[in-house]
Amino acid sequence: MSPAFKISLSIWARTLLFNIILVGIYAFYEEGFKAVFGLILMTIGAFIITLPLLIIINPLVKWMASISYSPGSRLASLGFLLILLAIGCYALGGVLFWFVAGTEIFTDKTLHLVVCATIVAIILATWSAKTAFIKLNPYQNEERMA
Repeated sequence: MSPAFKISLSIWARTLLFNIILVGIYAFYEEGFKAVFGLILMTIGAFIITLPLLIIINPLVKWMASISYSPGSRLASLGFLLILLAIGCYALGGVLFWFVAGTEIFTDKTLHLVVCATIVAIILATWSAKTAFIKLNPYQNEERMA
């Protein structure tokens, strides 16, 4: 397994974990212990639905590790692109739901919470992978300055 794929897998898994924790806190606050079953189903569903995103996340990590910016800028750019990817996936899912069910889900308060929780989870997951991400290309700053 390549180091870039390990980082991609780490960011994906941490995002999933942080998202479940954030949504779980809200669900537990609103529904109590009844929310645990829904949270378990949501975790399984999110794992299955988002697993193919690794095909997109891995090239993004490789590309961001290779561009000639400072490590902080590369990491921020990666986080921004992952946030755009997540919002695009939610938008696509909402449009598909609208075509299939004929109802709009973009006005739902819970969906807004899930999207915000996903954005926070991506920021936390990207930030927590900072050390491994910088190690992908440790000599880049010296090459650029020479």
